[in-house]
Amino acid sequence: MVSKRIIVVDDEEIFLVILKRMAEKIDNNVEVMTYEDGRKALEELTIGPAPDIIFLDINMGQMDGWEFLENYTKLDLQKSTDIYMLSSSSREEDLERIKQYSVVKGFVMKPIHPEILKNILG
Repeated sequence: MVSKRIIVVDDEEIFLVILKRMAEKIDNNVEVMTYEDGRKALEELTIGPAPDIIFLDINMGQMDGWEFLENYTKLDLQKSTDIYMLSSSSREEDLERIKQYSVVKGFVMKPIHPEILKNILG
């Protein structure tokens, strides 16, 4: 039985692998779907079951985290999903912009520390 369904959107393949492995080590019943492209992740959200958590990188090539959020908020999803924005820098304007989105539950610096991930996964 899957305890949590997680989607990770980041254009760094190594980060996707590391976060997936860390999450599975913390909870072996977690399902982690990874996407290097925000468009593919949005497509999955429209056809698959809603995730419990989305980890979303702010700075990506094809579709950045902000564009993803704009499109995500237009989707009519039945389930509440917690979104955590990821970045390797903590620019003040990004931290202020995050506050404009009620669906965003927090900001996490990359690389993500296992204890922080454990707290998020609950």
